[in-house]
Amino acid sequence: MREHHTTRKTILVSLLAMALVLGAGVLGTSTGVARAAPKSWGTWSQKWVRQAHLARARCDRTLSAYGRPTIRKLERAGRDDQSWGRFCKHAAVRWNATARRLLHRMQHPRGSGAARWWPAAKWVGWPASCEGMWVRVVSRESGGSPTAQNKSSGAGGLMQLLPPPARWWDPLVNIRKGLDKYKAAGGWSPWAQTAY
Repeated sequence: MREHHTTRKTILVSLLAMALVLGAGVLGTSTGVARAAPKSWGTWSQKWVRQAHLARARCDRTLSAYGRPTIRKLERAGRDDQSWGRFCKHAAVRWNATARRLLHRMQHPRGSGAARWWPAAKWVGWPASCEGMWVRVVSRESGGSPTAQNKSSGAGGLMQLLPPPARWWDPLVNIRKGLDKYKAAGGWSPWAQTAY
């Protein structure tokens, strides 16, 4: 009885092994032909392609604020879904890290004076044609110090905005609100005393 049970087990194991070998041959793995990626790889890949495009735009914006060349476009170049998704994932991670690093440098530039804040102003959206006047206004208003505050009027920040916005000491907030004021006034009239 014990021998019969062992023989049956051996036959079942042999049949299972043979089914696995035949199944692998049908699927193409034993012949060296790559199996088609499951549909989930396509969805995963598309997610990272979108993330890579967003990261590229973010990184390009910070690079152009520093006058550096922008990143070349993503090219699939015959990659399958899995390798294309991995490529886009690595690119997105790398470009997001570069954008974060440059943004931190904008918020904490080295040196002194107003000119060091121009990349942040360009990143916020100030037109390139305003650079000279912007640097002059910031130099005269705050000397390039984001925490400068006029005790008598209450104006504060790099651009000495009045009334000072919430978080006026944050350079990016101050520069963005300054741009809003510049657009609303249609020019430099809010800084008439220092601009001209």
